[in-house]
Amino acid sequence: MKLSAAVFISSILASAVPGAIAVGDLGAVRACVSENAAQKSAVFRMTIASNGEGLEVTETRFKLYWRRLQDGERRLLIRFIEPADLEGASVLVEGVGEARPRVHLFLPDIGKPQRVTSREQLMGFLGQADLGLDEIGILLDPVGGEDVRLLGGENRVAGRPVWLIESLRSGEQPELASRTRTFVDHEYCVPLRAEFYHGTATQPLLMDADPARVEREAHAWIPRELVFRNAESGRVTTLHVDEVEVDIPLAPGLLTVQSMTTAGGI
Repeated sequence: MKLSAAVFISSILASAVPGAIAVGDLGAVRACVSENAAQKSAVFRMTIASNGEGLEVTETRFKLYWRRLQDGERRLLIRFIEPADLEGASVLVEGVGEARPRVHLFLPDIGKPQRVTSREQLMGFLGQADLGLDEIGILLDPVGGEDVRLLGGENRVAGRPVWLIESLRSGEQPELASRTRTFVDHEYCVPLRAEFYHGTATQPLLMDADPARVEREAHAWIPRELVFRNAESGRVTTLHVDEVEVDIPLAPGLLTVQSMTTAGGI
């Protein structure tokens, strides 16, 4: 969700002519992503289906709200719908994209929101899907990170030209990948592939998005299905974007700690 100011001419080229932007220009990639992204808000209704040989099949449904406040701060709220034991639970991230975002978790049984400091505390609430906020957030911020660079060379995914972005983060954010390699489509300005490197894992968590499932919603291209593969656990997780709304009005108090205890969304 780290959206840079767009360079007007570069952004026009990015949306009009696939592959027209210089390969070595990170600013142009950011411009492409920024022009395609939601500017004020986004609401996603999502389903996570996870399975693997010898593993329990799980499915989780939730609604994700993202909003940019007037002071520029970005916030993200996840409200769980299913399974039944998660209904009413929510996760709030204040300061998305900042060096030290503030993450809060609310469970109806606990009674009040609590601060979250580890990735493991969040992963269990996504149906043991091997996913955290980093993987889900790639829909909104494919070029985020503390140290971001554009790797050279011509790269393609499913025959389409892509930029290869590498993002590094410090160990102070255990809920996020320490290194991510993201392949961003020249035309759609969204990730078609990503590699997430977490902790001591010997192999990255892989994400692929079918270009045929990238669809237009308002001014934005949205991948409607992301498939994650964990080579170590053998688990395959599919993130479906069932519904999406871009830049719609959201109540000012919706993405707050206080709102987490209120059932329902908008």
